[in-house]
Amino acid sequence: MAKTKEAEEVEEVKALSTMPATESDIDFGNLAGIMAEYGITREDISAPVPATPTKENFVQLCDLQTPIYSADGNLYERVNGHTGPLMFLAKQGEYDGDKFTGYDGFYVYAIGHPTKGKIVVTIGRPVGELKPAVVSFLDNLNKGQLFQVASFATSKGFKVFNPVPVQQDGKLLK
Repeated sequence: MAKTKEAEEVEEVKALSTMPATESDIDFGNLAGIMAEYGITREDISAPVPATPTKENFVQLCDLQTPIYSADGNLYERVNGHTGPLMFLAKQGEYDGDKFTGYDGFYVYAIGHPTKGKIVVTIGRPVGELKPAVVSFLDNLNKGQLFQVASFATSKGFKVFNPVPVQQDGKLLK
């Protein structure tokens, strides 16, 4: 699968974050007295990397530019980009009210991304519009199922996000 610049940067940060810190890297400052009070030695100290989910939307996630195909093998046209395979984890809610004009709420999903880890995706719910196809699709997934989303250009120059068959490097996954 083609790597995006962002994916390469994420790999670099992960590599740096997993490098062990040496005693000279850490300034314990006033912690020495506290450590002694609680019986903490330098060998007890660690800095685990937390699994911190990021919040994104499909505008940011549809960054792959490789060709994608329908289930019957036809090349999709007017594709702005796609996500590549993602894993559905859970629907985290549907909320009314929004701080953005033109929206009356939003949908929230937890998904797994191959390089970014757990991501919380929000999808705006425009006032008076029907539920988007991608939301209807996600609402019917079970945890662990793979899915993929593509951004398509409309005839009026807007973007619409739709589910597409899961594929990698032009090969459909089943």
